[in-house]
Amino acid sequence: MQRIRAAPNNDHIREVVSPWEEITSFDETLPVIETLAIGELENQRLRAESDLPPTCPYLRRTGSYFFYCGARVDGEPDPTDICPSNQVYTSHVDTISLQLFCWRDYGKCIFFKEREKS
Repeated sequence: MQRIRAAPNNDHIREVVSPWEEITSFDETLPVIETLAIGELENQRLRAESDLPPTCPYLRRTGSYFFYCGARVDGEPDPTDICPSNQVYTSHVDTISLQLFCWRDYGKCIFFKEREKS
């Protein structure tokens, strides 16, 4: 199956969606546009390193671009078990949440607040 997504320069990127059995990392589950956005956001953060607020202590990463919320998982999930029911996959953090909460003001995040209460 193929899907078309708009790229930042309004060109089209054709993505081939692989079946779960063929996916070898959670990075492969992300649309190209999201990996481009995360790469650019990280570059911006590196340039502003001295002015950055602290990152959420529950933010986790597997691969190059796949971020997930450690506050939403139980125990230590297996990031090598690539399937749609894996807690790593179901706890994926999108780019908006990264910018609004995980990298900036994680004290307002509902998952952070819930984990801190327990």
